[in-house]
Amino acid sequence: MSARVQQVPCMVTAVLLFVAIGQWPYSFYMFVYLVAFACGSYMAVLAFKAQKPWPGCVFILLAILFNPVARIYMTREAWECADLVMGLLLVAAAAAPLEVRRADL
Repeated sequence: MSARVQQVPCMVTAVLLFVAIGQWPYSFYMFVYLVAFACGSYMAVLAFKAQKPWPGCVFILLAILFNPVARIYMTREAWECADLVMGLLLVAAAAAPLEVRRADL
């Protein structure tokens, strides 16, 4: 499978998380939560199908942290730290794509 299938969602989400460190309207943060949740869920499925449990657990953490339905409430500083850490983890995940065969999807 092409590495772009994994790199594009990771990089788009990482950019959104880095941008979210600034001052934005509430609707932008809800959009970021939705995108990060979708990326975390999608990448967790790919990671477990590639039999890579540790990256899968990191992506599950991303999906839980940015779940738009069951929100986790933290201070602004804590969210900025979470955005930075998760963005860096997503950049690292995009740099080392998972090996998933087409038949596994």
